[in-house]
Amino acid sequence: MSLLPLRPWGGSERSDRPDTTLTVRLSEEERRFRLEVQAARWRAMELARANFGEEARGSLIGVRAGAPWRGLLRLAVPFEGIDRQRSREARFLAMAAADPVLIRVPLLFVFSATDER
Repeated sequence: MSLLPLRPWGGSERSDRPDTTLTVRLSEEERRFRLEVQAARWRAMELARANFGEEARGSLIGVRAGAPWRGLLRLAVPFEGIDRQRSREARFLAMAAADPVLIRVPLLFVFSATDER
């Protein structure tokens, strides 16, 4: 990252204070890492919708390099009783454990209930 003035002389027509912008420059490795995590998120959401229904929602909470899990994915799914929930979670985790994308880019899944039914 670099903090650079928009104008090399440090000012603008509107203000006597210098304008600044934050420029994020990702290395090729960082860019590939993020794309891999996004691909894994997409694949996990496809599996979640196939298992829990179209109302399943997900959000990537964190991305970690160098950790056993590459990211934390929160899955909001419909809750239909504890026994059914545990069965569907187990089926989803088995599907994820066999998926080639999620084997290569492992995510940590956190399940929560949606308000939709």
